[in-house]
Amino acid sequence: GDTTPPSFTNSTPALSSVTQTGATLSVRLSETGTAYYVVVANNSTAPSAAQVKAGQNNSGAAAIKNGTITVTNTTADFSASITSLTAGTDYDVYVVAQDGANNLQGSATKKDLTTTAAPAPTITSATYDASTGVLVVTGTNFTATGGATNDVVINKLTVTAEGGST
Repeated sequence: GDTTPPSFTNSTPALSSVTQTGATLSVRLSETGTAYYVVVANNSTAPSAAQVKAGQNNSGAAAIKNGTITVTNTTADFSASITSLTAGTDYDVYVVAQDGANNLQGSATKKDLTTTAAPAPTITSATYDASTGVLVVTGTNFTATGGATNDVVINKLTVTAEGGST
């Protein structure tokens, strides 16, 4: 019987369409089967092939993201969307393949992934109502992130009045 695991072909695995929150992972195999992948923190110790198949990192805990790609022929690339990652962050993606006879590759293939950074915010206007004490700032690419460490630190702002005084 078949005792040889599949191999990756066509310069895969490959990452493409990288965004702030993810990427597309593509694979092509020398025979039909399944590719398994995990996303782990950058520069983590490599997980074993069995850990990748199980969706785990090197310590056996759940990976940041994991999934499978079913490969139904040897002449096309098959892909999966990796989503819900953090902008401007480095990750390691490990991929391992298994054929229909349950022959799993001996080790996973590593691909580096860096999500694109969030664009810098741009302030288009700011108005202050002295009677209410409300400062309204408008613009683009502001991020809304909850938590005590994401508040505006008011003493870091400089407000310049119409007369030029601060």
